[in-house]
Amino acid sequence: MLFDWLVTGHVIDTNPAHSVRGPRYTVKKGKTPVLTVEEAHALLESIPLPRNQPMIQRRPISLISSGCATAL
Repeated sequence: MLFDWLVTGHVIDTNPAHSVRGPRYTVKKGKTPVLTVEEAHALLESIPLPRNQPMIQRRPISLISSGCATAL
């Protein structure tokens, strides 16, 4: 953009970056593995619960699993 502006303003004659190409952008689509209800339950039950904070250890995983399930 800078060199285009300089060419338009007649500061330089040609754009030295005209032949340079940007990086190619490709999108790869695939399948995301989804946990079944039994697998999600087993994952939540496998987390040990300390006595002083019983549910705080499970909260991030339960939020992720419920968010992924609703996105389908």
